[in-house]
Amino acid sequence: MLAFHIVMSVATTVLVCVMLADPAVWNPDFIQQLEAAGIISAGGEGFDTVVSIWFGVTEWLIVAIGLFALIDIISEIYKWYRVKTSA
Repeated sequence: MLAFHIVMSVATTVLVCVMLADPAVWNPDFIQQLEAAGIISAGGEGFDTVVSIWFGVTEWLIVAIGLFALIDIISEIYKWYRVKTSA
């Protein structure tokens, strides 16, 4: 069961990361839509911050998903080892 859990966790994580890395998932006109709505203005104070956050979201999301998957796998291995040594 442990091996199955690890394989499924890795496969799911890889699949989600591949899907999120695809630019078609993200709205390519998001920044222009914010400008059109008057929320931000080009050259404004927060414009560069919003742009950098928007382009960094994908990377950080992929890193977070990978980290959570790694923590889950380590947790399952620890639980398996604890049960195995107590039996």
